[in-house]
Amino acid sequence: MIRGAAAPAEHRLVTPSAMVGRSEDATVTIAGDPLISRAHARVTFLGGRAQIEDMGSSHGTFVNGRRIAGPTPLRPGDVIIMGETTLRYEGSSL
Repeated sequence: MIRGAAAPAEHRLVTPSAMVGRSEDATVTIAGDPLISRAHARVTFLGGRAQIEDMGSSHGTFVNGRRIAGPTPLRPGDVIIMGETTLRYEGSSL
């Protein structure tokens, strides 16, 4: 995490699919940001490549400043914004 309401942390992505949201059941839980949905976005790995998809959140998911409308490929260094939280994808972590 680059910045947000929660303390900066690295979230290792070790499963084929990772849910990101406010829910304690999310793979990556982001607490303290009221603009993030309980199940905000999902990161999946297909054929060695990562992609992110917004799960119908109210405030959207942005990759490198652009709101995504469907599954969007992720590359190391991509900046993801959800609510007031900014994350950076680093290949195997957020």
